[in-house]
Amino acid sequence: DAITLGDVVGALEGAPNLISCDVPALLRQAPSCEVKPTCPIRSPIQRVHERLLDLLERTTLRSLAAGPDATRPSLTPAELTAPTQT
Repeated sequence: DAITLGDVVGALEGAPNLISCDVPALLRQAPSCEVKPTCPIRSPIQRVHERLLDLLERTTLRSLAAGPDATRPSLTPAELTAPTQT
């Protein structure tokens, strides 16, 4: 009941990363990005990444097995565009 997609993805693939500047192994190889201070996509991609992780953590295997009529967590348009609280 408590197993989430986040648990499954984390166990199989490790923490998902959407951009290479957030991958720890790549950061060790090239720790500084030339455009990081002015990167136009880093912040929006980080917000998408945080929302994806949240959705993976809120979606259980039981809810997926229940089928399309089951209540599943979903992000509202407001949640997709709202600033992240950290």
